[in-house]
This record gives sequence, structure tokens and C-alpha cells, in this order.
Amino acid sequence: MQKLLPPILLFLFVILMPVVCWLTAAPHFIYYPFNLLGLVPIALGLALAKSGSTIFAKEETNIMTFNKPDKLVEAGVFRYTRNPMYLGFVIALLGLVDLSSLSLQQFDWYLHKTEPA
Repeated sequence: MQKLLPPILLFLFVILMPVVCWLTAAPHFIYYPFNLLGLVPIALGLALAKSGSTIFAKEETNIMTFNKPDKLVEAGVFRYTRNPMYLGFVIALLGLVDLSSLSLQQFDWYLHKTEPA
């Protein structure tokens, strides 16, 4: 089985989140213009992920997730988090949740909707 790289997983989630929302006809809890606040964590998350990959390139170390690491990077954002790229992707996905007018309550709503009576 082929392993999916984190940027590909991010892309898949960006596509799947609105599709699942549409297919389940879930209610929206965050309305315009407040949903535009989701652009902030999207930008911050992608900037954090990019800074991590830039530091890897500057340190000339292996960035591929499933290969053996060349060395331990402790510069830049790596002083604060061991994996800024994953953290950045999660922050960006949370921004997408806000931008697409979803809420974590929606997933709870969907679970209760599909529970047997």
C-alpha cells in the first residue's frame, strides 16, 4: 500500500470536508461575515507549514516523511514544535471548518442523526 504524504492528505481533506457537508445536508452554525475569520488560521497554518519546509531546505536535510531523517533540526519554529508542518496543516483545516460555516457541533449532530432509535 502506498503511503500518502501530508500535503496530499491535506488536499484530500480540503476536498472531502465540503463534500461531506453537502451530502449530509448538515446545518451551518457560523454565518457570513464571521465565517471569513477562517481565513486567518488558514493563512497562519499554511505559513507555519511553509516555514518548517523552508528550514528543512536551509538545513539541507531530508523532508520526506517516510524516509530516514538525516539530522535533528532545532532552528526556527522547530524550537517550539517538533512538527510545524503537521501542526500548520491542522490549523489550516480548522480554519477551513470555520470558513465553510461548519462547527464541531455539526459532527455531533450528524452522529445523533444516524444513531438507531
